[in-house]
Parts: sequence; structure tokens; C-alpha cells
Amino acid sequence: MHPFSLKAYLTLFEEIMIGRTGEYTWIIDRDPGQGILRSLQELSGKEASTPLRKDGISIASHAGHVNWALDFALTFLNGETPTGKWPDSWKTKDLDEEDWLKLLEQIEDRAEAFRDKVKEREDWSDVQLETGVLAFVPHMAYHLGAIRQLLKELREREV
Repeated sequence: MHPFSLKAYLTLFEEIMIGRTGEYTWIIDRDPGQGILRSLQELSGKEASTPLRKDGISIASHAGHVNWALDFALTFLNGETPTGKWPDSWKTKDLDEEDWLKLLEQIEDRAEAFRDKVKEREDWSDVQLETGVLAFVPHMAYHLGAIRQLLKELREREV
């Protein structure tokens, strides 16, 4: 028995990462395209790489951070110790179209791998691991909010 509802957790994770997957939403708007992946897929590499404020963080930087965080979490779920440094997670800046599409593919693949690892895990006795997995949904929700706000501002500037 899981110490938390695995089904509920995976529902929230998929909602944040992909968007609406069922009849209801718990965190995001019900409109299509609201999750991290669908939001990012609306953009070109050039749009995603454009900071909207002087010295601001671009959507591509948030996407790079999400990808880094997924990789970091997967390392823990695989029973290994991650070696990455937090400042490295924000190094994504200017991406051409090819690199942008590769980043989106990595995020999608890592999100799927993360979901699968959480789903198949049976031993949740490690409190640090459990807490990290549970913290992942609000962490990604924060970045989804930042991405959606930057996307809204970007679209308003295009009008």
C-alpha cells in the first residue's frame, strides 16, 4: 500500500505536465493546451528563447530547468545520487529550432519515464525520496504558472 494515493498523484502529475487528461481538472484550466508540454509546443525556438524583460528568464530557460529537474528526479528514482548543480539547471538560453524540438522531446520522454518509475515503485519507506516525489508536482506547477504568464505576455506583444 502506498503512503499516498498513487492514482491521485499521477493524475496531478499528468495534468501539470500534459494538460487535461480526463473529464476534470484539479489544478489547471480545463481548456486544451494548458500543461507544460502543450504550452511549450505552441512556441518556436526563437519565441521560447526571447526574454521578455531585460535580464529576464525566457520560456526556454524554464523549459531547460524542467528538463534538468526531471533528469535529477529520475536519477534519485533509479537509486543513484544526482551530480547536477542547481545553477546549471538555468543555463538554457538561446535555442534554434532543432535544439528546441530536441528539448521538448527530452522533456516528454523524461516526464513519461518519471511517471512510469513512480507508478512501478513499491518501496516508499525512504522519506526523502517520497517527499521529493511529492514536491515535484507543486514545483512543476510553479514553472507552469511562470511559463503560462510569459506565454501570455509574449502573445500580447505579438498583437
